[in-house]
Amino acid sequence: MKTRTPAPPASDTTRKRLLSAALGQFGEHGYDGASIRDIARAAGTNVALVSYHFGGKEQLYHELLRDLVSRRVQAGLAHTGPSSASKLTPAQARDTLKTVFRDFIESTLASRDILLAARLIIREQTRPTAGFDVVYKSGMEDMHKTVTRLLAIATGRKPETREAIIRAHMLVGQIFAFVFANAAICRRLGKKTLDRQTLGTICAILNENIDALTNAPRT
Repeated sequence: MKTRTPAPPASDTTRKRLLSAALGQFGEHGYDGASIRDIARAAGTNVALVSYHFGGKEQLYHELLRDLVSRRVQAGLAHTGPSSASKLTPAQARDTLKTVFRDFIESTLASRDILLAARLIIREQTRPTAGFDVVYKSGMEDMHKTVTRLLAIATGRKPETREAIIRAHMLVGQIFAFVFANAAICRRLGKKTLDRQTLGTICAILNENIDALTNAPRT
C-alpha cells in the first residue's frame, strides 16, 4: 500500500501563492505600480495575510528577490563552493566551471518565470534600491566569487584581481544575454521560447568558450 505524501501546511501554501502573485505583479508593474491589494487578489487570499507572512509590501518584495536569486544560485553551486574551489587543479576547476554553468542554465533559462524575474533584477541593476543588497547577498555575490575563483585557477591567474573579476563577469554575461535579450534570440531562432535542445546548444558553446579561455587541449 502506497503511503501518501503529507500535504504542505496551509500557511506554506498561502505563502508560496503570495510569492507567485507578487512576482507577477512586481514583474509587470514594478515596485511602485504593484499594490498589496492586487497581489492578495491574484493569490486568492486577503490583504491581512500579506502582513502576517511578510510584514508589508517592502518585506514581501525583498523576500521575493531573495527567493528568486537563492534558488537559482543554489542549483548552480550544488557541486562546489567558495571553500573547496581553491583545492582544485586547473583541469578540475575548468570542469567544475562547466558544471556550475550547466546547472545554472538549467535552473534559470528553463524556468517559466525567468522573464518576469529578469525584469526585477534588471531594475535593481539599473536603478538600485535596498532590494539590490538583497539580490547581491542572496547569492549573486557567492556565484560571482565562485566563478571568479574557478576561472582564475583554470587560467593560472590570481583570484580577486581586477582582471579576474572582469573576466568572470564577462563569462557570466554570456548566460544573461539569453535572459535580458530573450526576445531577440528567440526571434533570430524562429522560436517562442528557448527549448531543451537550444539550452543544450547554449551549454555546448559555452563549454567551448571556457575551453578557449583556459587554453584546454582540443579533443
